[in-house]
Amino acid sequence: MEPPSETQSGSKRFLVVCMILVSGLLSAFTYPHEDVPPSRKIESIIQTAQSYLGVPYQLGGIGREGIDCSGLMVVSFAAADISLPRTSRTQVTEGLKIDRSQLRPGDLVFFKRGKQIRHVGMVVAVLDGDVQFIHASYSRGVMISSLSESYWSYRYYGARRIVEGPLDTYSFLLPSPVIEPVVAAPAPPPVPGAFPEGSAELLSDAELESMTPRARRLMAYEICARHGYVFSEPKIQAYFEAQPWYAHTTRVQSVEQLRARLSSVEWTNLQKLRSLE
Repeated sequence: MEPPSETQSGSKRFLVVCMILVSGLLSAFTYPHEDVPPSRKIESIIQTAQSYLGVPYQLGGIGREGIDCSGLMVVSFAAADISLPRTSRTQVTEGLKIDRSQLRPGDLVFFKRGKQIRHVGMVVAVLDGDVQFIHASYSRGVMISSLSESYWSYRYYGARRIVEGPLDTYSFLLPSPVIEPVVAAPAPPPVPGAFPEGSAELLSDAELESMTPRARRLMAYEICARHGYVFSEPKIQAYFEAQPWYAHTTRVQSVEQLRARLSSVEWTNLQKLRSLE
């Protein structure tokens, strides 16, 4: 076998040098999992969340056929290999507690009804002090809202930072055509009344037992009133006649008619409320 010529040796050396250079360039644009910069993690998380825009709300859902607020956070953070608990009430204990004035993209924002954590979203942009967050709303599915909207501002509970560390300046931190066009008008409450959760989600015995007897009675009345039920007690009927939303209901007077209108969630909650009387 003949030894390689100088030309062949030079070609091999040139090939080796090229391979080293290419390897170096690739390493500059890829990171071992533990070395991924916070900005890249947040960018991946936000892009995943935005890919769910328009997906309808489904209690307990975690897929593209239907998803709930905490489920959206679980699948979004999984894109950065970050595992979150399944419910908003457990997610609120994760990460670092931060002040509202410190909010940045990737932070979780939590909302309450009464004293309970009931909703979670994720900040996608802070534009001139206006905090925009993505979430799965009961009435409109996955959407982007503003923390300055009165409905969300009033119910704001607090925020947690899951991805810590300094951020680089990436496009997702600035106004972009990806974010701005999907900012929706202020979302109305999913259901009217002082206790909308009575119709929006199944409630546990512990949650109902923590309420005052008066609050439980009002929740039960509201479930019925949302479907136009006419109460025989004058004071109760007068209370709902004074509610603007009640005027737009189609009235029913029999329990049988009311039962036909109740959802399975409302019926189950109503049965639990009655058992606590």
